[in-house]
Amino acid sequence: MESTFTDTRPAGSIRCSSSFSSSFLPVRLQVLSILVSGKETRADGCQVTHAFQAGRYKTWWAFPTMVLCGLMELIGWGARFSSSIDPTLSNPFIIQAVATLVGPTPLIAGDFIILANLIRLLGPKYSRLSPRLYSIIFLTCDIIALVTQTIGGGLAAVANSVDMKNLGTKIALYGVIFQFIAMTVFVYLAIEFLIFFKRDRAVHQKNRKNPANDSYYIRGVMSNKRLIMVIVLFFNMTCLYIRSIYRVAELAEGFGGKIILTQTYFTVFDGEMIMLAMFSLNLGHPGRLLAEVLEPVANKPWQLGEPLNGFRLVPGDDDGRL
Repeated sequence: MESTFTDTRPAGSIRCSSSFSSSFLPVRLQVLSILVSGKETRADGCQVTHAFQAGRYKTWWAFPTMVLCGLMELIGWGARFSSSIDPTLSNPFIIQAVATLVGPTPLIAGDFIILANLIRLLGPKYSRLSPRLYSIIFLTCDIIALVTQTIGGGLAAVANSVDMKNLGTKIALYGVIFQFIAMTVFVYLAIEFLIFFKRDRAVHQKNRKNPANDSYYIRGVMSNKRLIMVIVLFFNMTCLYIRSIYRVAELAEGFGGKIILTQTYFTVFDGEMIMLAMFSLNLGHPGRLLAEVLEPVANKPWQLGEPLNGFRLVPGDDDGRL
């Protein structure tokens, strides 16, 4: 059931730009689900968080990406929960507006790093960009999107006039659109990389002295763990895509639109999508699924069975750390 909240604060005060359920139940349930999404039950029965996994597998880059995203989401939904209890409070509203808007940005950066590591392990020759360029270009885009969304979201949240609120909304919208375009280019390049890997065809033919000993020409093994990592990565990006489409539609419609005034939409298309994206990386953590050692594949028939959709699998697990 869709329901809206009408801000009754005096004119001139900071007004709520999104609605809450009249019973506030969707907000409270979502806060609990976000709390639960930070953990997963592993095969050994232990519950771990992203922070624990980052330390366990020494994937230090996960702290400013996946861990930071989870922290910002918890702060944002905690503030949103406070606003649902007392909508007249300004600070919780500002915090939730900014934190829930920019929170997923570090997680997207984590996906960029994961693909860069997959390219390094499976073979740079199949990629249009080198792993280093992937990190530089897309992380730069992510930082630009983060700054733009923060400025726009903050301005819209604290604005005391309609003009300033609309300006902040437009800036935030431009940031989300820019991020969406960067994600689209990223997904295209990732699909292209997998296609070239499947066909075992290099994107660029480079003139090198000793190609046999050059890591650029090495064809890595698409092991079971790495194949799972690819699946998790695309599932993660799908969730983030849905969330971005929702945010674009929300901000394009403005603060008086139906989308931003419907809590159910926000819960499903923002909170739940980020929860699923975070949870998928708990189950398929890159520190556990990606091996550090390159494993060249000889140009001979696969000995233990036919290739699976062009991907050569190796028996057993290839434990390793990024």
